[in-house]
Amino acid sequence: MRWYWALRQRWHSFWFEPVEPVNLGVCRLLFFGAFFLLYLPLDVTLWAGVSDVFWMPVWLFRRFHLPVLSAPMLGMFQGFWKVALGLSCLGLFTRTATSASFLFGVYLLGLPHNFGKTHHFDAIVVFVLGIMALARCGDSWSVDRLIAVARRGRGSSAVRPVPSGEYAWPVRLVWALMALIFLGAGVSKLRHSGFDWIVSDNLAIMLLQHVYQPVAQADPLVSWSFAVARARWLCQLLAGATIVLEVGYPLALISRRARWVIVPGAFLMQVGIRLLMGPTFHQFLICNLFWVPWDGVGRWLVCRFRGRQPCAVFFDGACGLCQGTVSVIRSLDLMQRVDCYDARHQWPVIESKFPCLNQEACLEEMHVITPDGKCVTGFYAYRELAWVLPLGWVALPLLYLPGVSLVGRWVYTFVASRRHRGGCPLPLRSGGTIVTPL
Repeated sequence: MRWYWALRQRWHSFWFEPVEPVNLGVCRLLFFGAFFLLYLPLDVTLWAGVSDVFWMPVWLFRRFHLPVLSAPMLGMFQGFWKVALGLSCLGLFTRTATSASFLFGVYLLGLPHNFGKTHHFDAIVVFVLGIMALARCGDSWSVDRLIAVARRGRGSSAVRPVPSGEYAWPVRLVWALMALIFLGAGVSKLRHSGFDWIVSDNLAIMLLQHVYQPVAQADPLVSWSFAVARARWLCQLLAGATIVLEVGYPLALISRRARWVIVPGAFLMQVGIRLLMGPTFHQFLICNLFWVPWDGVGRWLVCRFRGRQPCAVFFDGACGLCQGTVSVIRSLDLMQRVDCYDARHQWPVIESKFPCLNQEACLEEMHVITPDGKCVTGFYAYRELAWVLPLGWVALPLLYLPGVSLVGRWVYTFVASRRHRGGCPLPLRSGGTIVTPL
């Protein structure tokens, strides 16, 4: 029975291996962000005007008696859905947002399937939305976590999730889902056509069919189909590679070496179909991001940028707002490019390393010394930090728009001038005394 216990341990380790929440958090951000952009132009209100003659409800709609809503209701539903996708990407109200993304997505993506045409490319989206709704995907790379860090401090166990199987099973379940889809496609080809699907002119005929009589939602992007169809051996080679990749896809679940070949191979296969035939696989291509080891990518980036001069941030260590801000900065400092100094309690160290700074000025507003030695304060300090914090790169175009610096300076001054009302000590006065408001 030793083999049984070894197999059981292997099975449990596959699904519930304790891992950091980084992978799941990055997958949530990229998955929902990509589908937010993909479905942003989607308009399902036109289905409200389709005649009931074409209404052939699928099982889900028939079982739960889901009707076709009016155009205004469909417009409201798709608006809520897109907002939920955006909030899920940001990780704001993550549990509620991911649940809403799933529930609205089931109805809106399933609605077109009730009119005689089944789209195989969006079913995987519904399943992954359901997985993410059940997962703890907001524990990393989310606004919810940054808010928790700012409120409770970086050292709190409540905001520093320990490695857990809760962060492994959602990613592995997406792997298994993709493996079953590809396996089903390969088995179906062999079941209905056998090896003739490989050795016959089947692929060449399909290539020419999609050129002369497009049946997909998009035309081929290149005109190479004629050249490929004329090379019989190349068509057979591509057909054989397709069967091997689809039937062998489950091997990627258990073998890292197979994973490095099969997953990129299937990705390139779908890209090739889009180029030569026209059918789009945006949904499948996006779901491949779950295969990327994002924690390993992060470690590579840290090693890549470790030798570079970091930014130096100076803050008031006795101010709760400043402490929360610095905790957020440290959480976002994935490449270890920021050194934080407490200007109230570490001033002797600061004075020896940065003699050009003034303690009272550092306590009055945040100072940042960039890697090239430039000293910036206030709003401009945050803008410089955006260059070295990976998530800050997203905000960089916004921070340099005309008028943003003017508004940013006003907001910073407004908040900084009122932080002492919450019990934070006032800056040092003459004589070195610290004044604390009553």
